[in-house]
Amino acid sequence: MSTSDAAPQGGLHIAVLGASGSAGEDIVRSLHRSSLAVGAWTLVGGPAGRRRSLELDGVDHTVHGFPGADEVAELVADADLVICACPPAVTREVALSITEAGPALIDLGGAVLGQGAFGVGLAGGIDEERFRESRILSTPAAPGVLLATLLAPMVPLGLHSARGTVMVSAGVDGREGVEELSAQVVALFNHADPRRVLYPEGLAFDLHAQVGARTPETGWTASERRLALELGAALRRPPADFAFTVARVPLFTGVAASVHLRFHQRVEAAHLGQLLAHLPVLRLEDPVPGPRHLDESATARVGRLRDDPGGDVVHLWVAADNLRFGASATVVALVRQLVSNELL
Repeated sequence: MSTSDAAPQGGLHIAVLGASGSAGEDIVRSLHRSSLAVGAWTLVGGPAGRRRSLELDGVDHTVHGFPGADEVAELVADADLVICACPPAVTREVALSITEAGPALIDLGGAVLGQGAFGVGLAGGIDEERFRESRILSTPAAPGVLLATLLAPMVPLGLHSARGTVMVSAGVDGREGVEELSAQVVALFNHADPRRVLYPEGLAFDLHAQVGARTPETGWTASERRLALELGAALRRPPADFAFTVARVPLFTGVAASVHLRFHQRVEAAHLGQLLAHLPVLRLEDPVPGPRHLDESATARVGRLRDDPGGDVVHLWVAADNLRFGASATVVALVRQLVSNELL
């Protein structure tokens, strides 16, 4: 097996920060499998990264250790595009220095939301003028991607508001979340004290109705308020149109949501079903598979469409893989848009 930092020359030079993590690795593999021409890779681990190489078609690509925030821009300066799949605090620390060095940047998870253009990839276009000015393109985390992709086709139907509950897995917290949940499950089966770092109150065989600290004035958490802002930006609507409780469930992968849609004029569940049946990235399916069955699927599932007994709301259920749908498919779609619009 040969070792290389780059693929054969020609095409885009893409750098990925956080390539040692679950999301970063899956993004690299998805871009490699896509029809996009990638001529060179610069792969950089996150601050806690352990992986030293990543194999693509028999070639080992070096995953550089994270050099520190001050040195990252120099390491990726020759890239056309840098994809940040690292913790939000790291992205906020390095984003401007990277774009000042030359490359464009995709911010996975919306860490620098408001500093550049915003897009979901699977749910519409991007603000090209804003991107040209900033060279930054932010996209939300998996819950925002899933809900924006679901809700975008509803806007032309007269969507008034959307409410509901989003359930996120340990996988949304990356490889560390999956490993801690696994350790807690094993420890509880063996009557031992489980490791409690990310989930000090324990997650195995439990459910957290609150993810993160809530704001005393409103009772909503930062993740819930951020989700409303992301949906507002993606759909060009007031954030107050969207209110979702974010809960954490003891699953290793996936994101799912129970959604209640209200329209300015009555829209029946059967009509929405006809619309959803023709969307390429959402598959209408009843019963909706659980997140475990959607592992590595780039298509979300939606179903359980029901008219509210009161007559003015449609209820539904939607689920997806947080990595393949919520991160990798979004990034591939965004890169395609940037290339086709000659922004890279």
